[in-house]
Order: sequence, then structure tokens, then C-alpha cells
Amino acid sequence: MEEGQTMNVLSSKCGQVTGILEQIRPVAGDIVADFGCKCPTCGQPETVSVAFPGRAREKIEAHMGQRITVLRTGEDYLVRVVVEAVE
Repeated sequence: MEEGQTMNVLSSKCGQVTGILEQIRPVAGDIVADFGCKCPTCGQPETVSVAFPGRAREKIEAHMGQRITVLRTGEDYLVRVVVEAVE
């Protein structure tokens, strides 16, 4: 991981991440997905790395390059494509 990057795991309490899926890396049978986001405080672009179990790979990998929300629901993960409004 790059300097300043932190690893996140989706908890069952606050279990979602939204961003542009930039990259997926295998790590010991699991995966780490990098999402391009904007800092909610300052608005600067940042990369958020999130660990997922290997069983979620196909579901997430199918959306490479898209802006998505990954939501943890118990032991499962739902992936939704985020459609931005056109003004």
C-alpha cells in the first residue's frame, strides 16, 4: 500500500464503501479492493483500500472501473452501481 493509505474492513455496523473500483489484489485467499473516493472533510481525491473475503471477488470484480457501493449484509456483500445525476 502507498504511504498515507489505510486498510479498512467493512464491519457489520457501518458496512459500506462507495467509490470507483480501481484495482483488486489477491491477499492470502482474500482480496483487497482499491476505491477512488473524495475525502468527506476536504474534498480531495483519495484511495480507500478495503479487504473482502475471497468469495466476494467475482461479485466485486465484475464492476471494475465503475462507481459502486459495496454493502455488507451479515456474511454476504451486495454491489450496486451508483448512477450520478446529469445536470
